[in-house]
Amino acid sequence: MKRWMAVLVAVPAVLIASVTAYFVRDAHRQAQAVEELCRREGGLHVYKTTYVHGYLDAMSSGDFPERYVQELVAGRFEYVDFVHKHPGARFAALKTPGYYRTSIQNIDDPRCVYRFGESLPHSPSAAQQGVPPGRCLALERLVDAPEHYEYSHGFKEFTAANGVVAGANEQLITHWPTGEVYAREINVIASTRLHEMLEMSGGGVNPDYACYTANPPGTTVDEFIALVLRDKKRLGKEN
Repeated sequence: MKRWMAVLVAVPAVLIASVTAYFVRDAHRQAQAVEELCRREGGLHVYKTTYVHGYLDAMSSGDFPERYVQELVAGRFEYVDFVHKHPGARFAALKTPGYYRTSIQNIDDPRCVYRFGESLPHSPSAAQQGVPPGRCLALERLVDAPEHYEYSHGFKEFTAANGVVAGANEQLITHWPTGEVYAREINVIASTRLHEMLEMSGGGVNPDYACYTANPPGTTVDEFIALVLRDKKRLGKEN
């Protein structure tokens, strides 16, 4: 009987030790993979800079480019192009899907769709924006996709030397139609198996390992775009 009692005590202890060792080993492999991939792929990589009047945001999806207002008001760019994909928008200028350009113009411009100071969700007042009186937000449809510098972001995967496949958030500045990449920023992220199990049960939401741990991680969208496309040393050399 004592022998059986010893076995009953030993088996759970072995199982617990084995499971613990598995999770510890997994955490070590994940950390090792992220360290390697951050060193090899991660971080901010600026290959080329320019100074341009505007860019195309490939990630736009809404029916009104409200988030571009601050960039235009601050004078960082003269225009922002975007792709409108959904017919039936609130503004007549956005009835047809296609390429559009938004800019700040005089209030009598026929392209005006929003006069600063009017009530519009998520858009601060004219005083907050610092817009001079008599100015408006203008929209115009572009016949074709213009030659442009494009901002985009997405998710990709890398495989480390130890076989771990880790995800990565990536943002890019690309010149079209050449496809030349001017800059990219990659934040490799990974979570342990234990963390993933907890997430499935409604647990934590943040990765255990990453190149950047700040919030927001890495470079903000505005900083990234301005760094690459508003290099004053290139002023007058490209447009």
